[in-house]
Amino acid sequence: MAGKLSFSIAINLLTENFKKGASKVQSMFAKMKGSVLGFAAVLGIGGASLRGFIETTAGFEAAVSKLSAILGTTPDQIKALTDNAKKLGETTKYTAAEATNLQTELAKLGFTKNEILSATESVLKFAQA
Repeated sequence: MAGKLSFSIAINLLTENFKKGASKVQSMFAKMKGSVLGFAAVLGIGGASLRGFIETTAGFEAAVSKLSAILGTTPDQIKALTDNAKKLGETTKYTAAEATNLQTELAKLGFTKNEILSATESVLKFAQA
């Protein structure tokens, strides 16, 4: 009987501590959410804009990962291509992810990193025309 009682006490203590820990984690996430939304409000970014920014960033990162895989390298080793795509995303009607997707297609066709770097802007301008 004493074994069952101590086991029951241990379960109750674990349950109680788990609930306290879960409550703390939930509170931390609520504070973090408030901080992020507050920061976004200071910058004048609405919820939809913040969500769009996160989705755009995630799309770009996925495109960079795919490009690096096709080239058989790491994202760090294609920094010049990544920087080029970001620049083109700012200076053309295409997004950085779209520029990276073009770079990926060029890589699939057998272009080298330097050839891709040289061709990307011209191909985007041609496509826009």
